[in-house]
Amino acid sequence: MLRKAVGKGAYEMAYSQQENALWVATSQSRSLDKGGIVYRLDPTTLEVTQVIHNDLKPFGATINNATQTLWFGNTTDSTVTAD
Repeated sequence: MLRKAVGKGAYEMAYSQQENALWVATSQSRSLDKGGIVYRLDPTTLEVTQVIHNDLKPFGATINNATQTLWFGNTTDSTVTAD
């Protein structure tokens, strides 16, 4: 079993078989950070391969595998972000 720390407040993940990527939505610190971070990981090694900063805190995550569109639910702001 692999285990690696990824940011603060790791909340939800979405896996893209087509891109061989695991996306992790993190909310970061509630008091110190305004926004959150989405990490793209190599699903085999859990190494971070991309970092996406978001002005909002992403909690939910899903992916449309046909279009490779990522959606994140920003619960505390009642919004959705697409990337």
